[in-house]
Amino acid sequence: MASPAPLTLLADSYNGRHYEITLEKREADTAWLRIEIWNSSLDHRRDDPSKDDVLNFYDVRYDKVRRLVCKAKMNGSYPTITLGLNPATDEKKAYIRVVVGESFAYIVDGTFDYTVEKENYAAFIKFLADCEFPDIEESVIRNEKAVIKEGAGPMSGRGK
Repeated sequence: MASPAPLTLLADSYNGRHYEITLEKREADTAWLRIEIWNSSLDHRRDDPSKDDVLNFYDVRYDKVRRLVCKAKMNGSYPTITLGLNPATDEKKAYIRVVVGESFAYIVDGTFDYTVEKENYAAFIKFLADCEFPDIEESVIRNEKAVIKEGAGPMSGRGK
């Protein structure tokens, strides 16, 4: 199957920043991501973005339901990134939880939630399904659990 067309998502963080994220599948387990960010003081419809970055993802794995795990090449660092896909509920908009671990000097490590509109969420789920990334393997899940524990108080620096 041919790779799906690139997908652009619009998202907002809880701190008022606006994001335009473009995803493109490259090979069987690689992808490219461009992220444009507008600080809360800027209007994304008329102002240039505050930041415009490109990331390369590799070893991309997707459980076909709600979790994607990969490594990224990010400014000389190779963090593990986990995306948790959370559909809308009666109380909450759909959101994507991004967990970053093992970045250089742990500068960008953390957990970040991004709300997305229902249509964007559905388009993202379809895009991931169409990409046919390899399944998450037990070893990747074990590594993911270690990454999520990073920076969590007494567990900091430990992993299995």
